[in-house]
Formats: sequence, structure tokens, C-alpha cells
Amino acid sequence: MVDLETLGLAADSVIVSVGAVVFTKDGIEAEGYWPLYLGQPDRHVDLDTVKWWMSQNDAARAVFADKNVVALKHALEELARQFDKDTLVWSNGANFDEPMLMHAYKQHGLRAPWAYKNVRCFRTIRAQHPDVKIDGQDTKHNALDDARWQAQTLIAIMQKTGVEFV
Repeated sequence: MVDLETLGLAADSVIVSVGAVVFTKDGIEAEGYWPLYLGQPDRHVDLDTVKWWMSQNDAARAVFADKNVVALKHALEELARQFDKDTLVWSNGANFDEPMLMHAYKQHGLRAPWAYKNVRCFRTIRAQHPDVKIDGQDTKHNALDDARWQAQTLIAIMQKTGVEFV
């Protein structure tokens, strides 16, 4: 499960942070989190998204004060170490996180580590199971917390339905 926090909705928006969770039907196996340096050449900032960030709580906005930032290319290389071509890549929406990551990989002359046919949409599965609710999301709009909550919700759906999506 991957989640991005960004400064826009377009594929070429500045990426603020990347969160990733490796999981199976039995639980979470590994996590990664990369707060990013915001000086990202050829990536763009949407002013409405900046205004939206200003309305979020202090915990969500803490990423902007994080001193452990890395370059986007470094985060992409680290993220790639979590995947191989057979890995299913889940995100909350088929039209946001994964396309933005694909754009960033291409922009940095890197190849995305997963096969296009292995991209999955968590939002679609969640909409089919509105009765499955997971409490305890630490901070909404924190890339790792969001990825963790999404993975835990998908795990709960798999356990409830007996269908293994991973």
C-alpha cells in the first residue's frame, strides 16, 4: 500500500511525503516513510492545495517541519527496493498515488519496479465493504499513517470475506 501527500492533484505535483506498507492477509510486514525535500524541479504547486494544507491540524502539517527530508529520487529508489514486478501495488484511488509515482519515476529516469497490470485500487474495494471500519488511524494526511490504515482496512476486508487480494 502506498500513499502520497502532495502539493497538488496533477501527476507532476510536488510530493511532500511517501508512505508504504508491505502486507499480507495476515498483517503488516514492513513499513517505509520518506518526508521529502520540497525543492523538486519541474514539479508544480497548486495554491488551492496549499490553502487546504493550511486548514489541516498541526499533526498533519508536521511533515513541513520534518528535518529528516530526502530527495524525491532517493525516496523512489528506496521504495523500489520494496517491490518486484509481481508485487501488487495498492493505493487509495487509481487516479492519484500510483500515476503520480509513475510520473516521478519517469521524470528521474527510473523504471517503476512494479508491472502496470499489478496496480490495485483500495478505494474501490473499500466502497464495496462500507461496513468494515478500522479505528485508530494516528494522523490523517500523514503518508505512513494513511498507508497503514488503508492496509489494515484491506486486511480486515480480506479476513471478513475470505477473499485474498494480495
